[in-house]
Amino acid sequence: MNRWSRGVLWGLLALWGFVLPGCKSDEKGSGESLVAWSSCGDEDKSLRALTSVNAQCTTVQVPENPDKPEGRILTLRVAKIPAVSPNPEPDPLFVLAGGPGQSATQVGPQLLPFLSGINEKRDIILVDQRGTGGSNLLQCDPPDDDSLKNLFVVKDTTQDAQDCLKTLKEKADLRYYTTPFAVDDLDAVRAALGYSSINLWGGSYGTRAALEYLRRHEDRVRTVVLDGVAPVGMRLPLNVAQDGTKAMESVFDTCESLPSCQEAFPDLRSRTSQWLTSLETPVDIALNNPRTGKKETVTLTAMGIAQTIQSVLYVSELVALLPLALHKAVYGDLSTMATLALTMGEGQEGLAVGMHLSVVCAEDVQFIKDVDAQAASKESRVARGMLEEYRSKCAFWPTGILPDDFLTPVASDKPVLLLSGEFDPVTAPRWAEKASETLSNSLQVVVPGTGHGTTPRGCVPKVIAAFVESGTLDGIDTKCVELLGRSPFFVSNAGPGVSND
Repeated sequence: MNRWSRGVLWGLLALWGFVLPGCKSDEKGSGESLVAWSSCGDEDKSLRALTSVNAQCTTVQVPENPDKPEGRILTLRVAKIPAVSPNPEPDPLFVLAGGPGQSATQVGPQLLPFLSGINEKRDIILVDQRGTGGSNLLQCDPPDDDSLKNLFVVKDTTQDAQDCLKTLKEKADLRYYTTPFAVDDLDAVRAALGYSSINLWGGSYGTRAALEYLRRHEDRVRTVVLDGVAPVGMRLPLNVAQDGTKAMESVFDTCESLPSCQEAFPDLRSRTSQWLTSLETPVDIALNNPRTGKKETVTLTAMGIAQTIQSVLYVSELVALLPLALHKAVYGDLSTMATLALTMGEGQEGLAVGMHLSVVCAEDVQFIKDVDAQAASKESRVARGMLEEYRSKCAFWPTGILPDDFLTPVASDKPVLLLSGEFDPVTAPRWAEKASETLSNSLQVVVPGTGHGTTPRGCVPKVIAAFVESGTLDGIDTKCVELLGRSPFFVSNAGPGVSND
């Protein structure tokens, strides 16, 4: 959830070449790299996290419009974390970031500790997707505002998006920033680096990109790991009505089943519902700013609080604080809720809004029918707010180009590991199950007690490493995942199961 889009998470069939001065590529991958690697350095602060892992950087160029190679050329930023082994396996792991709009070179270092088992024998490759990070970044700076006045208010940022669009039109034809173009870029990078076969790890939106790569370049894929599956046809943010509501209900159900939580927060479900209903008429309260320590007047709205709750449901560790935050908020203490809201907001500031809208408007919003939007809006405040926001922006955003088969489910017999968080509010397990229907050699693993993103949880990194190492789902032991569960709820500021008395 960035300031452009609170609440959130979110041509063509020919193989693209890539452009390198003085070089001509072997599109199938020659086994030899055609690029020059160098230390990423720390002159660019966005790459400093890569310097600590001795990453190497390079660039690969591709045409923005593959039908006009003489037109605008995009320079893609690529980073490699070399394998620990002096004799690495020939098939690296490509990491596909989420969002859409995240930079792989910025979020990749956060994943590395959980991919270390793979990195022992394989290079890990981070490619900033076109429109993100160091690859023709499509971003407009949001206004600086350290105050809390808009923390729980859903602002109309349509004008901001219109202003942003005017700026971005000077540097990009936004029709060419959809997923199919991006995965053809990825294959151009693969060929330039000399890899004939690769493994894919995709998270959230990155799973859609991985699936699209599998559709378009299946012969180059060895294994695929999808964490938080978002297949085509999901139609973000329509799904939030069902998935987000189910995740929130699971919090209430769990609290009611635990004597300590039930005793600390009696009738939490009904009290929360009543409180949110009362906020349909906005209320002003005084609240200390956790950043400055100064007291400010904050406006509370039902939509703003609901979207804060939705964003917290993404992170399993923060969900442990949610019953306490709601209980305190119902009785007028918004301090914990404000801290959670600020934490989630800071975590998504790097989202490239231009690329984000180019993808979501073309691949999701344009396929949402009015009758479905109306039903979702009645079911969920969050879905209603997000639908209104995206529809207002997508009405004027350039319509991205998609191939005719884009909405056709991806079919493949390549080995695919599908990972889902049990309580994921945006890419619920049902989406992995749906994707598996046309993935004949796939295995779905639902990680108990987990929200959005399972790779860092418990033994999941070992399961992923074992799968990539073997290259097959046969014999993969996932029993250890069953031992995981939800983080204990805080029943007071002192911690889980500890009274303040």
